[in-house]
Amino acid sequence: MPPQSDAWLLREYAEHGKESAFAEITARHTNVVYSAALRQVDSPDLAAEVAQQAFIGLARGAQALSRKLAEDASLAGWLCRSARNISLNLRRDEFRRHSRERQAMAQHDPTPETLPDWEQLCPLLDEAMADLSETDYDAIVLRYYQQQDLRSVGRALGLSDDAAQKRVSRAVEQLRESFAKRGLTLGAGGLAAVISANAVQAVPAGLAATITAAALSGTTITTTAVFATTKAIAMTTLQKTVITAVLAATVGTGIYEARQAANARAEVHTLQQQQAEQVEQMQRDADERARQLATLRDENHRLTRDTSDLLRLRRDIGELRSQTKTYEEIRKENAQLRSSLDKAGQAQQTPTNNYPMWWRQKAPLVASILSKSVLSYAAQNHGQLPKNVSEASGLFKDALQPDPVLQDESALAESAKLFQLVFQGSNEGLTNGHNVILIRETVPQQRADGMFERAYGFADGHGEVWVSPDGNYSDKEAKRPTYSDTNTTNRLERIIVR
Repeated sequence: MPPQSDAWLLREYAEHGKESAFAEITARHTNVVYSAALRQVDSPDLAAEVAQQAFIGLARGAQALSRKLAEDASLAGWLCRSARNISLNLRRDEFRRHSRERQAMAQHDPTPETLPDWEQLCPLLDEAMADLSETDYDAIVLRYYQQQDLRSVGRALGLSDDAAQKRVSRAVEQLRESFAKRGLTLGAGGLAAVISANAVQAVPAGLAATITAAALSGTTITTTAVFATTKAIAMTTLQKTVITAVLAATVGTGIYEARQAANARAEVHTLQQQQAEQVEQMQRDADERARQLATLRDENHRLTRDTSDLLRLRRDIGELRSQTKTYEEIRKENAQLRSSLDKAGQAQQTPTNNYPMWWRQKAPLVASILSKSVLSYAAQNHGQLPKNVSEASGLFKDALQPDPVLQDESALAESAKLFQLVFQGSNEGLTNGHNVILIRETVPQQRADGMFERAYGFADGHGEVWVSPDGNYSDKEAKRPTYSDTNTTNRLERIIVR
C-alpha cells in the first residue's frame, strides 16, 4: 500500500487530532527543513530552533491549510518557505550584508568556467529560490531536496509526468538565471547536481521527536541565545560555553514538559477515539438492522403481491389439465379410428385392375376435383363439411375440368365412393390448407411393379398421389404438421391425420 500523502496526514491531524499523523509529517520533512534553516543561519542550534518554529506554525495553521491542499499535495515546499521566512526575520540585516559583500566580490572576480563548490552556492540558494513561484519552489524541493522521481513530483503538484518534467526544467533555468544575476554562472545540469548532492543535511539525533513534542504541545523552546547567535563570531569561548549550557538546560526542561503534555493528550485522544469507534460501530449495527428490516418488508410485499398471480396460475393449470385429458381421450379415439380404417383398407386391398387405366393416370386430378367439391359444399353450408365425399356429388359439375374423360359426372360420382373424408367438422379458422389432408383413397392400390399408390386431396383443393413400397402410409401422413383453429371445439371435433 503506498504511503499516505502529506495533505491526508495533515487533515487527519487537523480534523481528528491524530498526533501520529503529524509525527509522520515531521519525520518526513525534518531533514529538508533543518537543512533549509541551516543554510540561512549557519548555526546548527539556531537551525534546529528555526525548524521547530516552522513545524509549530504548521500545527497551529493545520485546519486552515488542510482545506487548501490538493489530495496528493506535499508540505515540503511550504515548510521550506516557512523556515526561510523565520530565518530571514532572525538574520535579515546580516544576511543582506553578506549577500552584498559577495555580490561585490563577484563583480571583481572573473566568472569561473568550472562548477562552483557548495560553499559558494549555499549562501545564495535560498535567496534565489525565493524568486520562484510557489509551484516551481515546490518542484525543486521535491525533485532535488527529497530526491523524488518525476511521477511523485507530478502527483504532489497535480501534474502529469511530462508536465512535471517541464516544470522542474523551467524552475532550474530560473534558478540558474538568478545565480547569474548574483555573479555565479553555471549550467543547468551542474546546478541540479550540486543542489541534489548538498541541499539536505543530516539533522541532530532526536531533533524530529523534539520538534513533534513541541509542536503538538504548543510549546516553543526559545532562549536568549537565539538572537545573540548572529554575533557568535565576537563571543569569547566562555560566553559560548555559558550560552550552550543555558540552551541545553532550557531545551531539556521544554522537552520534558512537552512530553508530559503530549502523553496526557495522547491518553485523552485514545479515549475519545475509542468512544468514537464504539459510536460508529453502534451506528453501523443500527444501519444494518434497518437495511435488513427494509429487505424483509420488500420481500413480504412481493410475496403478498404474487399470491393472486399464484392462484390464477393454479386455475389455469387446472383448466389445461382438464383440456389435456379431453384431448388425450379424443386422440386415442382418433388413433383407434385410424387403426380400424387402416385394417379395413388392408382387408379390402386388392391388386391393380380394380380401376380403369384412365382413372389411375388422372388420380391427382380426380382427388383435386373431389376436394374442391367438398370445400364448395362447406362454403354453402356455413363452413360445415359433408359427412362423406359422395354427399358433395351435386357439386362435381361445378368443379369439372375441361377434360373429355372427366366430363361424365357419373364417373366422378363413382370415384367419390373410393375416397374417405379424413377431416370432419367445420373448416372455419383453417389455415395453411396446402398441408392439411382433406380426403384420401380408402385403399392404396398396388401397381404392376409391386409398389403402392394412394391419392390424396388437400384442403386448398389440390391433389397428390403418394407412392409406398408396402402400402403403409402412416409414417408419411404423421409428418404432416398439426394445425390449430381459433375455435377449440372445432379443433377437438376434427380428425387430423398425424
